[in-house]
Amino acid sequence: MEYLLMVNRLVAVDDSNYRLPEPVVGALATDASNPETPLGAAISTAAGIIDGLVDDDTTDNRERIQSYLDRGGSWVVPATTGRYRVHGALEVHLPGTSLSAWGAPIRQSLNGQSLFNVTVPDVTITGVDAIGSLGPLDITGMNAAWEMSITASRWTVVNAYTGAHRLSIPWIRGRGFDSVVRVTSWNRSAGANGTRVKDVSVGTLLCENVEFGLVVQGTERFSYAEIKGSYKCPVSGPRPPHLVYFSGTSNENIDASCGRAVAASFEGGVVPGQAFQFKGMSGGHVASLLAEGCPGVLNVMDSTDFTIDFVSSLGDTCVDQYGSIALSQTTTLSNVRVGRAVVRMTSDGIPFRLVSGSDSRFAELDFEVNHTTNGTLHDVSLAGTRNTIDSVRVRNVGTKAWRGLGLWAGAGHRVRNITLEGMRVGVDVRGTATDAIIGFNPTTVALHATEGLAKIMVAPGSAPSLVLPGTPPAASRLRVVDDFTVAPETLAGFGPGWTVQAGTWTVDYAAGEAGETAGTSQSNVYRDAGAANVTIDVDVKLRGLPGVVARRVSATEYIAVYLSTTAVTIAKRDGTLTTLATQAGAYQQDRWYRLRVDVFGAVVSVTINDVPTLTHTLTGGDETKFGTSTLHGLFSSSSAGVSKFKNLRIAAI
Repeated sequence: MEYLLMVNRLVAVDDSNYRLPEPVVGALATDASNPETPLGAAISTAAGIIDGLVDDDTTDNRERIQSYLDRGGSWVVPATTGRYRVHGALEVHLPGTSLSAWGAPIRQSLNGQSLFNVTVPDVTITGVDAIGSLGPLDITGMNAAWEMSITASRWTVVNAYTGAHRLSIPWIRGRGFDSVVRVTSWNRSAGANGTRVKDVSVGTLLCENVEFGLVVQGTERFSYAEIKGSYKCPVSGPRPPHLVYFSGTSNENIDASCGRAVAASFEGGVVPGQAFQFKGMSGGHVASLLAEGCPGVLNVMDSTDFTIDFVSSLGDTCVDQYGSIALSQTTTLSNVRVGRAVVRMTSDGIPFRLVSGSDSRFAELDFEVNHTTNGTLHDVSLAGTRNTIDSVRVRNVGTKAWRGLGLWAGAGHRVRNITLEGMRVGVDVRGTATDAIIGFNPTTVALHATEGLAKIMVAPGSAPSLVLPGTPPAASRLRVVDDFTVAPETLAGFGPGWTVQAGTWTVDYAAGEAGETAGTSQSNVYRDAGAANVTIDVDVKLRGLPGVVARRVSATEYIAVYLSTTAVTIAKRDGTLTTLATQAGAYQQDRWYRLRVDVFGAVVSVTINDVPTLTHTLTGGDETKFGTSTLHGLFSSSSAGVSKFKNLRIAAI
């Protein structure tokens, strides 16, 4: 050993070959290895080793460790195959203090205490493997202010307060604690909230049998590299637990830099909670959030200018009405960005819900759900204002079905690429969701085999400002495009913009067909096309007298053009239905025909399957009475309940 060689040379400087006698060497070695001897204490102190610790998991080592921390400097808890018991909190109160405890498990045996309290800057704590409760986790007595008060916190490994700037925790593990690392702006001496804690960094944090892995509130430039473990709701837990929890309501956490967090499981308990919750974020970035077997993956509240690259939740058991991924505000939620989110639900639950907030964007949502009930809730829903989803895919593998995408409320939402499978209703646009642009494509929306109702459902209030891919631009001559796939909120009858004048009309939204089902004479429905001179194109299935109405003035005043098995007829209803012109022909019952009617000025022209068939010029005052109305629609009479219409187009001439 170096110190023995040094002693040999000191006692025999005139003889380089001299060596101490073996008994002396043995005595020196014994003293050097015993920190209770002057020589051992000096060597231990020089090496930064905390001496005099007992690793029997019974003896209280708190005072011994505290005596070294009171000196400041850098210290090492010696590695052991046993375990060091500490009964009470260790106070780190001198700036620049460093403690390393690699291979030295420590158990905190006093309820209601942290293992380390840090109130000063430039502290390093690493290699700590801490054990709290040896049995079920119990935080009975925790009060509502627990995020900011140590007196209301139980079983925290490292508790950092205002002033603990640049705290570094390269590696830490906690088991049987309420939380492993807690960093808040609480001022212990003042007993009140203080200034933000700046530049705290956590390297690797591991945990199990905890309510929270990490709790943060009131920080600036906080960072972590990796957090891994499980979490649970303990006995008498007052609120939902999370593996990672940033708390706040308004800019409490500024410019956080978060790496990878993995919630391996939810260990159960009284109240479930999403694996990760971020509140009060101002700026900041998260690389990835991964969960498995958890009751939800992510909750973001009251945050601005905050970005998350990737979110994944496999075997998701969420049943909360706000969803596995939930975003909302009590103050402000805006400009939140999520790159890609993947959720695979095993429960009959909701994968995504944005309750409130504005100007947030989600690049890719990829969800699989497993519905066992027929519901009116949505797998994906947007409220707030001006929120955007670039791409969304929802696949339902359940025996029952819900509604896929819902624009619940608010103006200016944008949803671009939509792929839905196994839906009861594909897209649902509520009346309070206005100025929306939706990339709806009927070919990428598949209804449930037995429970499907409609690929898209639109409430009347949203219709004037809803923009679908087939919606004509304002400058277009095309004024109405209706494939009869858009359902109203009642899931009965025509979509927004239509008025039923007479008859019993139904719409098969899945097939894209409208029909008059009662065989009522002179049944009709109409809508405003914004032009009197129009071309009306529609496919009609011949049964009875199917056709169109043009320039409707009132319930008993309109132009009607209809088809029968023997002729094409132009008629007017002016109290009673009167034939104006007819052209004989042979048409087959139950066959589809493309009917085109051009109404320009006083001239009405009819084309069947692209063949010009009949023309009539309105005279005798008809050209005036039926000259300016912009209301046009469908006509059916004596159809025996099986007249059908599809692919309606109305264009201005």
